[in-house]
Formats: sequence, structure tokens, C-alpha cells
Amino acid sequence: MTTEGNFLGTEELAQPIALPGAVDGVATVLGNYTGDQMRTGNVSKLTFRTGAHTLTAGLWFDYGTDRVTQSYTSIDADGQPTDRWGYRAKAIRTSDGRLLAYENQRTVTVTKGFFVADSIALTPRLTIDAGFKGVNVLRNGRNYLPGPQDKVRNDSFAALPRAAIHYRIDDRQQVFANITTNFRTPNEFTLYNSYYGGDVVVQGTNALKNEYSVSQEIGYRFIGEQLSASVTGFHYKFRNRQLATVIDQGGAQVNATLNAGGQTSYGVDAEIDYRPVAGVSLYLSGEYLRARIDDDLPVGADFLPTRGKHAVSSPTVQFGAGGIYDDGRFFGSVASKYIGRQYASFMNDERIKGYATLDLSVGMHLADWLDGKRTDLRVNAINVTDPHVLAGVQSVSTNAQDTIGRNGTVIAGSPPTYYIGSGAAVMATISRAF
Repeated sequence: MTTEGNFLGTEELAQPIALPGAVDGVATVLGNYTGDQMRTGNVSKLTFRTGAHTLTAGLWFDYGTDRVTQSYTSIDADGQPTDRWGYRAKAIRTSDGRLLAYENQRTVTVTKGFFVADSIALTPRLTIDAGFKGVNVLRNGRNYLPGPQDKVRNDSFAALPRAAIHYRIDDRQQVFANITTNFRTPNEFTLYNSYYGGDVVVQGTNALKNEYSVSQEIGYRFIGEQLSASVTGFHYKFRNRQLATVIDQGGAQVNATLNAGGQTSYGVDAEIDYRPVAGVSLYLSGEYLRARIDDDLPVGADFLPTRGKHAVSSPTVQFGAGGIYDDGRFFGSVASKYIGRQYASFMNDERIKGYATLDLSVGMHLADWLDGKRTDLRVNAINVTDPHVLAGVQSVSTNAQDTIGRNGTVIAGSPPTYYIGSGAAVMATISRAF
């Protein structure tokens, strides 16, 4: 950090500021991103059975606090932080005792809900479930940085009906179908202003609506002595799709949430587990997903032509395969996974390629050689093929390349950012039961 040109929120600090260990106006510091969280709550329910009905009713209460700070800790002459944990009490402060921070806020979240449900056993094989849940989420917060924002508040309610039907063909086979609803409130960080260089670079808002989804599933399960399998078809419809991400504002990385509008997804999940002999299990799974954006995305005073584009971070295909061996003395496993390509921008003008991983494990049970208590020695080889890949989208962008909006304006592109895949690793562990 430099001792000149520093701000606290929108307030320019008296220059130069005192930074421990500063040489020629520059000091090395440890940047902290810390969160102190507390949650407490209670779920109470009453169940009443009469005839074919099992009635359930209950209340849900949850209270939580979240104190988030981005502060700075001084470095001593040996290059070690004076406090590696980033506690506020030991962080660098301004001349008048205030915490020198890029972000400093506290949020209280109160969740209150009620639910009622009825499970109806129409026959010994056929069961129908129906229920309703109502949830209210209230967020009150305070931004401790100087600027136009002090207190924030957001209050929302979600109505969540659901229903399901389950039919047992025999002791091994089942078919099922359900329709459920769900919601997600906007990320709490969307409530707060973000400041950089004394300017407001992200305007906090409580105008974002809850994400709301309606999903339908239908499927079949088989559970046998040697073979188990399931296949499920699904359809999801989203409104006000919330996308939490990180955006670049004036050189600062700040949290933001985008309202991506509507999204429709459907596909098929399938999995199978085969146990040919004792101690051996083979597993295979796969998914096909078609996820499309339903609306054009508003950007400023224009709209990006995103309707019909692939949803971001949504691979069309995924496959998994694995096996386990355990003869009572030696054991081992192999697991592989393939994840298809993923788009990183709403305009689908940048994406990452599909990639595969492979993990191996071998071990030995040592109990018989010791005192009879379970003791295992295991060696894990993680990501053994060591593919040099991008493993996921860290923050999406609206459009990676400059794009002409629906209203004819040029919407400047911004690059997405990515997670880099982990390298290969080998790890040995020994575990013992007491």
C-alpha cells in the first residue's frame, strides 16, 4: 500500500497515512477478507396420524449475523504478519482510530416460516404428498464506511407449494413424480455500496427480486441385491434467475449479483451401481442438460440479445464412473468424471472446454496385525492425469466481446474470469478407530 491517495469509503484521508514499515511511501501489508458469522434458530413441528392421512404442521425461525471486513495487517521486519488471522483489533487503523478497510459491514438476517403437509397412503403401494410452505426473509444491515449509505433493509416473502406421488411396483421397483417450488433471496452483498478511489463503483440496491423456480421430476428406481439403478427426467423453470459473481470496477474486484431473467432447463439423470461379487462395486452416472436463457438481458439503457442462448456455467453433458474393491485386507477405488463445455458469458461468446479428471486410491486394513481395532493405511492419487484446464467459471460476464444491443448501442465487452484446475497430488493417510 502507498501512504498517499487513500480513501475510507468516499472520504479522502489526511495524507500521508501512517503505515507500519513504510519505505519511500510504500508498505507491505497482509490483505484480510474475514467474516464473523453466528446463527441460531429452531424448527418445531407437530405430526398427527388419522386413517390414511399423516398431517404435519410446523414453524421455522432462524436468526443470523454476518460481519464482513476487508482490512489490512502490518508486516514485521522478518516479513511475517503481526496477526495472520486478520482480527480487527490488530488491523491497521487511521489516525483517529477507525478501521482502515475496503469493506466493512454487518448484516442481520431473520427468517420466519410456516409449513403444512399431508401424506396420504391411498393403498399400501400408492402414496400422495401435498404441502405448502411460506417463508419471510428480512435483512437489516449497516455499512460502516463513510459515504452516502448507512443502513440497508430488504424484506421479502415466498409462497412454496409442492406435491408428489410415489408408487411401489414391488419390493424392488418404484416410480415417482413430483412438482416443487423453491426460492433464493439476492446475495446480501447486493444491498451495499462498493467504493474505490473515493467513488461509488457499485450502487447497493434492494430492488432485486427473489429467484423463484418451479420444477417437475418423473423417474424410476430399481434396488436389487446386485444391481441398483435409477433414471429421472426433470424440467426447471426459473424467474429472476440470480447470478452471484465478481465484477471489475475501476481495478477493484467487487461482489455483485445479476438478475439474469428467466431460464428454462430440462434433461435426464441416470445412474447404475453393480455389485458382481462381494467386495466389488462398479458405478456409472450421466446427465444431459438443456438450459436456455428466456429473456434479453438489460445492460444500462439497452438489452443484450441473450434470449435463446445457453445458460452460463451449465455443461450440457456430464459423466461419472468409478469402482471400489475391498477384500477385508486390501482395498482400493477409482473415480473419473467428465464435465462438458461451459459458457462464461450470457452472449455465449466465451467458454471453457470440457475436461476429465481421474482419482485413484489404494489401502490396507491393519486391524488384524495390531490389536483388532480398525486401523487403515491409505494412499490417494488425486487428478493423476494432471490436465491443465480451466475447471470452472469464477465470474461470468454479460458479453466478452463488444456487442450491438437490441436498441442499436454498442455494449462494451468485459472478460470473464476462471478457476484453474488443481494439479496432481499424492497423499497418504492413516486412520484408527478408538
